[in-house]
Amino acid sequence: MSELFVRLPRDRDRCGTVSLHDARGRRICGPFQVAGRANDALAAANGNPSRNPLLRFGDTPTGDYRVRKILKSGAGSPFEASEFGAHGIAVLEGVAGPAALAEANGRFHILIAGGKLSADGLLRATAGSLRLADRDQKTLITALQKLGDVTCTIE
Repeated sequence: MSELFVRLPRDRDRCGTVSLHDARGRRICGPFQVAGRANDALAAANGNPSRNPLLRFGDTPTGDYRVRKILKSGAGSPFEASEFGAHGIAVLEGVAGPAALAEANGRFHILIAGGKLSADGLLRATAGSLRLADRDQKTLITALQKLGDVTCTIE
């Protein structure tokens, strides 16, 4: 089974990395820079001002996931390219560890999306998901679409 490995720093103001590996552990693509920080204003407006990862609108929870599907994004989809990227969105479902606890608290999925960069050229915060640069999102989604079952570990 193929696996996504996401490594996020404890300080979510900093980016981590994501890479995709085949069943033998060989890297398919990445590492890419990834943001796993929730937007402060959005988190506070939704009752999670501390961005607690176990609650909705918090930072991305660590733990084990499965890639459940790839959604279309950009033109002709409900997911605007500026917010989600134009190359598709990977939907992750928590299965163990903090990811499963977050799911029990109403965080039923985590997205891996692209989208426009901030004014200073950095990855923007999300509503609690993972964000890649659009060019990296395109590479990752293209690779994921060629695979069957994919697990994901976020640490």
